[in-house]
Amino acid sequence: MVRFFLLLLLVSCVCSWKKTENSTRLGRKLKPRSYASRLRIDGVKLEQGRVNNALIFGIAETKKENVVKIVQDIGYKLGIESPLNDIESAYRYKSSKVPQPILVRFKNNGAKGKWVILYRRSKLWNQEVYLQEHLSSTTMQLVVETRKWAKEKQYPHVWTWNNEVFYRKRDNALRLKVINMGHLHRLKTDEKAAETLDILAKNQ
Repeated sequence: MVRFFLLLLLVSCVCSWKKTENSTRLGRKLKPRSYASRLRIDGVKLEQGRVNNALIFGIAETKKENVVKIVQDIGYKLGIESPLNDIESAYRYKSSKVPQPILVRFKNNGAKGKWVILYRRSKLWNQEVYLQEHLSSTTMQLVVETRKWAKEKQYPHVWTWNNEVFYRKRDNALRLKVINMGHLHRLKTDEKAAETLDILAKNQ
């Protein structure tokens, strides 16, 4: 009887050890994939966090400045009756640029879109005040390279909308999209074949 219980205990320990070992191996296999998944999820969250944001460049910094009041005044210049109704928060965004830009977080994407459209119709850039979407580093790089290419091709318009890049060949031409750096490379080598017409989007 004693031998039977000892044998049973030994079998139980071996099975438990095997289960632990298999779980450890499985964990090792899943860890890289889980880490990559977390990176993707974090990236998506970061992009979603920027959707309602805009950056304002060219506003001089002062010690006792009221950033919200500055943004409110810009809203008035854009013809918005109650600018603060659109804004969730506004503050100086840490940047190597001087003066540091103002980050405006709007209550929703529609409010941000309204400000961006009104700015593009205004003449505030003549006062060296610039308002643009809060782009990811990837999209910012794509915009820079697309503008270089468009300048070489003498295309007049390159802009962004909801973290995507667009261009027009002429003032009243159809709106075309640049998807990513690979797509831009194809546009440079075989533009006609690579052109992507943004049929579903509104003409912003």
